[in-house]
Amino acid sequence: MPSIRKISAVSMVIVVMMFITGGVSSVFAAGDTVHIGAVLDFVSFSAPFDVPAEEGVRLAVDELNAAGGIGGKYKIKLSVKDYRGEAGPAVTGTKELLADKVDVILGSGSAQASIVVGGFAAKEVVVSTLGTAYSLGEVDPEEFGSLSAMLANAPGWNPLVAFSLIIFTIFYAPCFVTVVCIAREAGSWKWGAFSMIFNTTIAFVLSVAVYQIGSIIL
Repeated sequence: MPSIRKISAVSMVIVVMMFITGGVSSVFAAGDTVHIGAVLDFVSFSAPFDVPAEEGVRLAVDELNAAGGIGGKYKIKLSVKDYRGEAGPAVTGTKELLADKVDVILGSGSAQASIVVGGFAAKEVVVSTLGTAYSLGEVDPEEFGSLSAMLANAPGWNPLVAFSLIIFTIFYAPCFVTVVCIAREAGSWKWGAFSMIFNTTIAFVLSVAVYQIGSIIL
């Protein structure tokens, strides 16, 4: 199974390709530097993902710069801010990067975000996607453990977070096939889009309410 470092390096290459296909030559003069910023979490619940991700991004940047930069012309500068899993430092770090006039900002990643994206294809893959996400990295193939045991020891997870995620997964946008069926039966893609937006809004409100009320009670 590929490591998070390799996945992050591939992601970095994709970002670079976006610059190239987006006409970076028309924006930067030869010899200019493409400044990429990142706001990541090195100490809190996203640290198991963001720490190796940052290593992968730096690896990709070093390799590209050693090869002469993007297209042999544009060197890459990477600036990283640690938001420590808190909203305040995340906002501050983003403002500092914008003040430094970065060209693009990479955000933090998490397993929770990845599973809801996978659930749009089919809700039944949510649990398996979560299991896959927490199997990335240095994993001994001979070690067998339940997903519940992995989540119980993972930073940022607790019963309240899990229950809020369940609520969100139940109510958010229906799977893609259902959206297509709604659009065809209704005769307009507007109803398909409405089902996605409405359901996701309801899911967000309910899950946030469950988490906030639970945080007060527990």
